[in-house]
Amino acid sequence: MESDLSKFKHVLEYFVTHLNYLQSDYSETVMGFDKYIKPFLDEGDFTYTGQGYNDGKIQKQISKWENICKHRLCVNVQPQYGKNYKSKRCYLNWIGTGLNIFSNWNKDEVSGLSVGYAYWWMKPTGYKIVMTKTIKELNLFSENGDDSSVKEFFDLFVKEIDDYDNETSAYYLAEQKYHEQEKQLQIMKATEHYITLLKTNHNVILTGAPGTGKTYLAKIIAQQMILGNVKDNLTDNEQKQFDEQCGFVQFHPSYDYTDFVEGLRPCNDNGNMGFEIKDGVFKEFCKKAVMSQKTNGMDNFDESWDKLVEYLSDNDFLDVPFISNKSKTFRVELNEYGTGLANRTYLDNNFQKGEWIKGQSKFFNKEQLYNIYKGASGVPSGGHDNYRRAIVEIMKSKFGLHPYKEGDVISDEGKPYVFIIDEINRGEISKIFGELFFSIDPGYRGDKRRVKTQYSNLIEESDVFKKGFYVPKNVYIIGTMNDIDRSVESMDFAFRRRFAFKEIKADDRIAMLDDLDWKDDAIKRIQAINARIEKIDGLSRAYHIGPAYFLKLKNYDGDFDLLWENHLEGLLLEYMRGMTNCKEVIKELAKIYRYTKMDRYE
Repeated sequence: MESDLSKFKHVLEYFVTHLNYLQSDYSETVMGFDKYIKPFLDEGDFTYTGQGYNDGKIQKQISKWENICKHRLCVNVQPQYGKNYKSKRCYLNWIGTGLNIFSNWNKDEVSGLSVGYAYWWMKPTGYKIVMTKTIKELNLFSENGDDSSVKEFFDLFVKEIDDYDNETSAYYLAEQKYHEQEKQLQIMKATEHYITLLKTNHNVILTGAPGTGKTYLAKIIAQQMILGNVKDNLTDNEQKQFDEQCGFVQFHPSYDYTDFVEGLRPCNDNGNMGFEIKDGVFKEFCKKAVMSQKTNGMDNFDESWDKLVEYLSDNDFLDVPFISNKSKTFRVELNEYGTGLANRTYLDNNFQKGEWIKGQSKFFNKEQLYNIYKGASGVPSGGHDNYRRAIVEIMKSKFGLHPYKEGDVISDEGKPYVFIIDEINRGEISKIFGELFFSIDPGYRGDKRRVKTQYSNLIEESDVFKKGFYVPKNVYIIGTMNDIDRSVESMDFAFRRRFAFKEIKADDRIAMLDDLDWKDDAIKRIQAINARIEKIDGLSRAYHIGPAYFLKLKNYDGDFDLLWENHLEGLLLEYMRGMTNCKEVIKELAKIYRYTKMDRYE
């Protein structure tokens, strides 16, 4: 079995050979070419650049030697378009650390290697070199077997990783906390003006070129409005609060009023087919916002429901006493989807999973039980409400459900509720909003501006909107849209004047690429190709290529060619559909896109 020192020496030789080969314009005379480069070239499987720590394809070229001293050594060669592989962006490293080996150069040839650091410790440390050895001192590419110097180099590198491991917990916790705080502050600063615009107007539409991250930005704005901070990993309580106060829907041509506001939906009341009035997503969202404005109330139904569902997940069933005769019970289980309750009929009471008699079950969903909890009918007909009342009673006795008490409205204000409408222009706006054109106007918010909806006569007395619907003042709406979509023409002026429009430019969202290994090169390409797009007759900055497209480089191991072929070229062809000189312009854009690439692509 090959020793760890021998494997380490192979990786060093490979690294030096790889860099010399690229920097020499692919000369086959570089030291180590026949051993480390030629076999992969012969197979047509040589990878020029990549990140081994991200499992890039380049790592396979040292796979025989990568596992050393129970750690994994990775090779990383960043795309240095312009033929410069001398930077510290080309290195070997222990995976998951900033402990690296860098190259030292004499003109265009690697002259030696250094062990150093390139990570953050509450502030940037730069590149701290702790040992440097020449190629000769390391005895690379030599057959004489004197490895005392390379062993010194090896021992130091291994000692550093062992010391690093001993401090992993404290180091990473501090580093993670610092980076998260810095990222949070930067994002919050960048979104301050969006927050101000939303608070001032209540309704904002983010417009801009495709790929500018408008949907992601809308969610960031919502998170900052609701939680007062922005971070990737929310606590359970923060996630619950965000989910409660943020709504999301994506419009499309088939979306209509019944989906968004309210409408009649078919229902099966234990075998009796009929229709019942159902709230759409926006009306349901507004109800939650209204409830948040009330104080001195009591409603912990969601919490008790979760406990009931968890109990049934663990115990399969629960015997529920009838209210009229508590000596008799009926059995409830979770429905097949785990989203509601079922009272099933079994042959000869043989309670085996999957053995119930189909078509002889009663079903009780969360909404129906919540209606009972608030004192209303479970369903309009009231059918089987005696079962529902019994379930609510056992939720009180066994799962901590408190008696319902409606709070007192103290003001029109309340904690912010943010509703995001993605691709808002893809739906038929007048069809979806109906009479809500009036209600969403910032000047007509609140319960003093109620409007009668199409199904007002069917709404139950206990419904908060029985006397008319209104949009609470603590509801904020963020829409996203691409100006160049053909469906933008469906937005009439009556709707447009109720929203503030904010253009999101490609350059505004460059920060999206901060964690991308190929950020610098991606930015150059974005700026170059967008500058040319603006000069094409019939196009404008609304047709820019947004940075979100370049996040797909992670899927292609940094291969810009694949990004062009699979995503960008098709988008640009669609932009220029019908133009007489389309092919010529696409060729020109392709050349501009590749203008910084290595000669081997030409």
